This record gives sequence, C-alpha cells and structure tokens, in this order.
Amino acid sequence: MNSPTTLPATYRSLLQVRGLPRLVVAAMLGRIGGQMASVALVLFALERFHSPAVAGITVFASAFPGIVVSPLAGAILDRSGRIKLIMLDYAVAALAMALIVALGAAGVLSAALLVGVAALSSFTNPLSGAGTRTLFPISCRATSGTGPTPWTASATSSPRWSVLPWPGPSPAWWGGRQP
Repeated sequence: MNSPTTLPATYRSLLQVRGLPRLVVAAMLGRIGGQMASVALVLFALERFHSPAVAGITVFASAFPGIVVSPLAGAILDRSGRIKLIMLDYAVAALAMALIVALGAAGVLSAALLVGVAALSSFTNPLSGAGTRTLFPISCRATSGTGPTPWTASATSSPRWSVLPWPGPSPAWWGGRQP
C-alpha cells in the first residue's frame, strides 16, 4: 500500500497539492460571483421598481431560504457527489439570473415574481458554499496523510475570514489542533 507523501508546511507546497490551485481559484470566483449577484439584485430592483423595500425583500428572499435549508446541505453533500451538487447550484443560479433578465426584457417581471425567482434560487446556495469548503481539507488530507493540519484549518476555518489564509496559519495554532 502506498502512503501519501508528506510535504513541508509551506504555502508553496500547499499549492503543489494536485487540484488545489484550481479549487482555490474556483472557490474565489464562486464567492465573487455570489456577492456580485447580490449586488446586482439590489441594483436591478432599485432601477426597475424604484423601491428600496423591494430591493431589501429581494435580497432577503435570495438568502433566507438557503439559510433555512443549510443544515440539510451537509447531509446531502456527505451522501452525494460534492462537485456535481456544486455545479447544480451554479447552474440554478445562472438560470435564475437568466430568467430574471429575460422576464425583465419582456416587460412581464413584477416585484413578486422577482422575489419568487430569487427565493427559489436560494435553496441550492448552501450546496456550493459548504461543498467548496469541504473540498479543501479532503484535498489536503489526501496529500498529508495525517488528517487536518494547521494549513487546512487556516484555509477552511471560516468563509468570512477569507483573508486569514494569506498572512499565515496563526488561527489554526490559536484554535487548537484536532486529533
């Protein structure tokens, strides 16, 4: 049985993990796209309906259903193919945006329809957010062979702390180690 090779704990070696640079770029582009979609929904609702209330309700509808179903996302991701579910979420998001554009261009988009499309597209959001984050430790564990390391813990500790992996692995050291 071949044991995985152990690389030194450097960022250079972390980026040598097979597929990890592509995963980092994909996660970054996915997160940027999701944030841009939220901003686009606000600007579109303001421009189309001239109502901050409609814009706020639309953004709320684009987030809240996903938050409600997010506890199920982990179970679904564990039992199904992560990458296929991530691609499903991105396809649903693209179709929702295309539908909003098409309905708006046809002149039949009402505020209620905009909120409804935003809410429906929200149900798959946790699949890409959580799914992408779960791929990081899986990718790194395959190379280290020792389970979670300070590098993977730092890189995947929290989606809102996305700047922390770049200055260094200190959050992993302060937060303790997992067996």
